[in-house]
Amino acid sequence: MWRVYLAAAVVVSPVALLNAGPPARLANLALQASAVAATAAGIRRNRPEARRAWLLLFGALALVFTGNIAWGAQSMLHLPAPASPVLLDWTFYLAFLSGTAGLFLLARHGNGRTPWESLIDAGIVTIGVAIPVWSFLVEPRVAEYGLGPGELATRLVFPVCDLVIVAMTTRVWFTAGTRSPAAAMLTLAQFCLLAADIRFWSQTRDMADAGFDRPAAAAWLAWFALCAAATLHPAMRGIGGDAEKARRRSGTAGRFVLLLLLSLVGPAVLALESGASAIGRHVVVPGFAAALAVLLVVRMQLSNRLAQRRADELAYRATHDPLTGLGNRALLADRLRDTPDGELLLLDLDGFKQVNDTYGHPAGDRLLVTVAERLRAVVPPGDVLVRLGGDEFAVITEDQAVPARILASLREPYVQDGRELSVTTSIGRLPLRASADPLRDADLALYAAKAAGRNQVVQFEPGMRDANRNSDALRLAFAAGELLVRYEPIEPGLFAARISWPPHDSLALLAAAESAGLVVPIGAWLLDRACADAAAGGFTVAVPVSVLQQRDPQLFGTVLATLRRHALPPASLTLVPQGTGALDRLRAEGVGVGLATTWHPARNEASNAG
Repeated sequence: MWRVYLAAAVVVSPVALLNAGPPARLANLALQASAVAATAAGIRRNRPEARRAWLLLFGALALVFTGNIAWGAQSMLHLPAPASPVLLDWTFYLAFLSGTAGLFLLARHGNGRTPWESLIDAGIVTIGVAIPVWSFLVEPRVAEYGLGPGELATRLVFPVCDLVIVAMTTRVWFTAGTRSPAAAMLTLAQFCLLAADIRFWSQTRDMADAGFDRPAAAAWLAWFALCAAATLHPAMRGIGGDAEKARRRSGTAGRFVLLLLLSLVGPAVLALESGASAIGRHVVVPGFAAALAVLLVVRMQLSNRLAQRRADELAYRATHDPLTGLGNRALLADRLRDTPDGELLLLDLDGFKQVNDTYGHPAGDRLLVTVAERLRAVVPPGDVLVRLGGDEFAVITEDQAVPARILASLREPYVQDGRELSVTTSIGRLPLRASADPLRDADLALYAAKAAGRNQVVQFEPGMRDANRNSDALRLAFAAGELLVRYEPIEPGLFAARISWPPHDSLALLAAAESAGLVVPIGAWLLDRACADAAAGGFTVAVPVSVLQQRDPQLFGTVLATLRRHALPPASLTLVPQGTGALDRLRAEGVGVGLATTWHPARNEASNAG
């Protein structure tokens, strides 16, 4: 729609600029009226975030149009001039105030405060424009018309007002969330207004005798049309809305090149202006140049502060977790190099995965934030507290009571959206002076705490390193199919399935499986192999089921699927639970549930190679 409006304005504008007769004036006023109507329609259609700012800009257009109607009616109808032009002048003054306020709010919108960088940049641009305007347009006319101080002040009111509008427009351009066509048209419109007022101001000594001036009229119409087109453009909704992006751009090379060029305006004007008066050469232009220099110095200082703030932010982000605000793994590694004393605690939340799976990741994130808050409350301020990732945390402390306080604090129920969540923590504890690789050794202690039943603290012992080596070996052996299944006769037709991992004994196998997290996978493999052999040999098999398997919600489906896969009747399988565990659902399907027996392989039995 904005393209259609601009095209129509370009087509009609020559009629409005042909001459000073009534048809041209009517066409001129019709174009202004269409701009006012289009601006209102654009605000209503696009519903901008900064609605008040755009309504003030609409008010500026409407007030100027009202003043031009009064002026045009007086000219076309040959009415006598009013005794005092004060009322008409105040119409334009109010338009200036409305437009300036609207542009000021556009620059503020989005962050609730004025960015000093953009304000100073706007001042630099405005002074850079004011120097040549004074030197090449204002001062020659002052000398030509012999204007006194009072007349000069009266005539400069509107150009000065336009310079203020240019300053506000520059701020909008520098603080706009995007370099959108709407922002570009709005900026260009204000420069057209400045050009129109200066042209009209400079055409005659007596403003009362000022007649039709085609360049000034064209610039005024361009101001109306561009303001309306900017309002009709959909991008006007976001002008000023992304202040953070504007602050990131405030130090770009393009802006600094512009400011550098503007700093050279004063010396260039002094070099080119040959007929300048003493006051212009020694007072006005040097004064502008001095103000420009001060603003540039202040701008450089602000840029340095901004660069330092960005560097600090990047350093903070590099060493802190964005979700909880705690330190991260990089910060922990740095502190471990500098902190040989104290203890390293590695924490892992028990039951966190169930919260994520049941209630979704947003609930899990909120839970992690709450956990971080509780940890801050029980860990002394001088200690190191970090989140390693996921639901893992770490603490470096010299306070021996911290682990117990953490356990007590984190086991308290968590309430989210009216529901109560239960999460505990397991802690691996390591004296830093006892290890050359603290993260590895503390992690071994954490695994031991998990294997020991969770919600407890386990201190590192050197023997855990051997268990860790066994865990790695078991992973390789399991992947390579090196585990064996042995069958021990219990009674005629019933055999107990056992696992063998030569040359390791049963205790080493159990410890390695728990440390490697392979208890459930190895148990499922044993079930599958035992069912296959029982179906082929026509015997009943007893298969041990570990505590971890019994906690697995997939156990019921896994057992039935295994029986179906090998066409083994449920009565030919007996599950032997380790510890206390409910297998009633499988019992109801016809699967036998026997008495507890060892999960580990019996030694010195005849084997069936796996």
